[in-house]
This record gives sequence, C-alpha cells and structure tokens, in this order.
Amino acid sequence: MTAFMNFEGPTFVMKAPTDWLVTASPKIQALFVAVKEGNGKDIKPNLSVSIRRLEKGITLKALADSSRETQQERYPQYEVLQEREATEGDLYHFRRRYKWFKDEDASGIIQDQAFYLYGQALYTITATRSDSNDFNHIDEIFDAMIGSFRLVGTPGYQAS
Repeated sequence: MTAFMNFEGPTFVMKAPTDWLVTASPKIQALFVAVKEGNGKDIKPNLSVSIRRLEKGITLKALADSSRETQQERYPQYEVLQEREATEGDLYHFRRRYKWFKDEDASGIIQDQAFYLYGQALYTITATRSDSNDFNHIDEIFDAMIGSFRLVGTPGYQAS
C-alpha cells in the first residue's frame, strides 16, 4: 500500500507518494518521480504539473483537440486508449490516456493527461510510465494523485 502526503504547489494541492522524489523547473511547477521503480532501462514513472496562461475565449475542448493533433504528429504509433470528461470536486477537466513508442528502442510509453482550465490558467497534469505489466500498479497511484488535485481558492477547495 502506497503512503501519500499532502503536496502544496503554487495555487494547487494534491496527494503524492511519500517515497517519490519531488522537484520543479521554470516550465514544470511540480515533478514527482518514482525513483525506486524500474530496472534502469525503463522510464521512471513520473507525474508533472504545469501551469500556463492562455488567451481569453479558449475552451477546454479546443485545447484537448489541439493537444491530440500535436501528439499524433510527434509520437510514433500514437494511439488513444481512453478519453473522458470528468469532474473532481467542483472542478471540470478533460482526461486522455494514450500510448506511443520511442524510436530508439521501440519501447512503449503510456501517458495519462488531465487538462484543467480555470479562468485563463491551464493546468496540465501528465503521468508517464513504461508500457510494461511491471508498471500496471502505477496507474492506481496516478489515479489517486490526479483525483486528489484541487485548485486553491476555488469553490470545491477545502484545506486539510
């Protein structure tokens, strides 16, 4: 059973595994990495949260469609596994799980993205893992992390 902690980012909160490395960069507001997973060849399971400002009038559907077009162009053998619109608390978002292959070694990559649009701020969560049965348990961790995501100061937010 994975133990979780509360993580407070800039304008958001979420649960994160206690044994994952947490870091950030100018473009990624939070990056969580499962450093104990994998065999050195596989991608370390990770989840990133990025925030960017958008022009007025852009819809979540338009963002999701544009993202899909870009992914189809960039990722070899791109395949959408699941798409859905959902609400977590009072926060509406679009979520997509997809698969693609790295050219270098033909290994499969599974990514799960959730897009949240609040005002003119786009929050993008991207969870990444190798497409291997060894990593199927990571999906439950990703689901718990994404499901716990809340924006500070929005109607569904409650401090814990």
